[in-house]
Amino acid sequence: MRVNVTRGAALKRPAIWIVVLLAAVILGGCSSSNDDRDVPPVVSPTPAPVAWQRPEVPIGQEAFANVRVTGLMRFHQQTVNSVAVSANGTRLASVGADDMTVVWNLANGQTLFTQGDTDGRSVYFGPDDETLITINRDGVARVWSMDVAPPRELELLTTFTGPESGAGYVAQSPDRSLLAFGTRDSGVIRLWRVPDGVPVDSIAAHEEIVQHLAFSRDGSHLVSLSIDGGVKVWAVDTRELVRDLTLEGRLPLRATFSPDGSRLAVVYQSGVQLWDLETGEDLRYIDVAEYAAANALEFSPDGALLAGCGSQPVIGVWEAASGEMLGGLPLPGQVCATLAFSPDGLLLLTLPQPGRDLYLWDITHITDDVPAEEKQLRRRNRDNMGIFPGARFYDAIWSEDGRFIFALDELGPIYVLSAAG
Repeated sequence: MRVNVTRGAALKRPAIWIVVLLAAVILGGCSSSNDDRDVPPVVSPTPAPVAWQRPEVPIGQEAFANVRVTGLMRFHQQTVNSVAVSANGTRLASVGADDMTVVWNLANGQTLFTQGDTDGRSVYFGPDDETLITINRDGVARVWSMDVAPPRELELLTTFTGPESGAGYVAQSPDRSLLAFGTRDSGVIRLWRVPDGVPVDSIAAHEEIVQHLAFSRDGSHLVSLSIDGGVKVWAVDTRELVRDLTLEGRLPLRATFSPDGSRLAVVYQSGVQLWDLETGEDLRYIDVAEYAAANALEFSPDGALLAGCGSQPVIGVWEAASGEMLGGLPLPGQVCATLAFSPDGLLLLTLPQPGRDLYLWDITHITDDVPAEEKQLRRRNRDNMGIFPGARFYDAIWSEDGRFIFALDELGPIYVLSAAG
């Protein structure tokens, strides 16, 4: 019997090798490359662990030289779609393309809660930091309670659908009690009270789709921009139209209120229009390069400066009162995705596209009486902030208390920069 098995195996070997050789010939013939070398698999870069350091002070001008990576939060396996910081500055919430929702403890960088199957596009903390709201691409909002007692989990409290046609632009009021939804197929704005998920009102604001919404700092006003060119300011408590600031023939891209709520800056393709909201007066029009402020526009905390960036390799900084160009911060060979002022208004965070770098500027001398092109400003980048070389960012957020900068890696990790130590 043993002889028979051996003979059978020996007789089968030639047939096996013929099959193998034929497969190799076929696969080789199907290749579109003349290079027979093996192609190594694509491996995502893995940043080294970072020992968590808890910052005690906001990132400001005095701490400029100390800002660096002081934590790395790794859980998401795909891009993080949105993050939010609790009002008390102790927690960070994130939702990712991996359909995971995570709440992080900013005291140690560890996860507090994880929830799967949430398909979140946006995330917000509710009033008093007691609830969490996730919103998916269909406009379905889920409200979760955060119970820190064992087994420590997110409990679904209620679900509601903002606009029935799916969520367009979404904005949250400063006190975190209201969500404003634009709609995908109309100019209607829908207001919902959270965390109870009660509809407040619907505003027939525009003829076409609402493409941008923003609340004033005190939450008393809401500005809406539409693809029909409309720019309208609404009283939040009464839902009445306060100002119609539409400019005929111009398409608005974004808008931002001054910190005291007295002015509104509206971005257009080649300029920024400033309005006095108390009188409705057209204050001035600031000429900028084409789409140079399309991606971001922000007032400094004291309202004295405006900074904007877009599809040009420069960040513009203007004096808000006069519209005078104070400086152009260069981004050689890159354009700008977003920017944010530090709480003291003396630092400016900018994220270029395609996200291979991150810049922190000391703009203390931006108002010096010298030509804009001759101003020498200190700048820090990834090389002196301890950022892993393989990181590629798509967004960066400064926490409201100023202690943290969160840089979102395209592959899922969240880099935490602070002035700890």
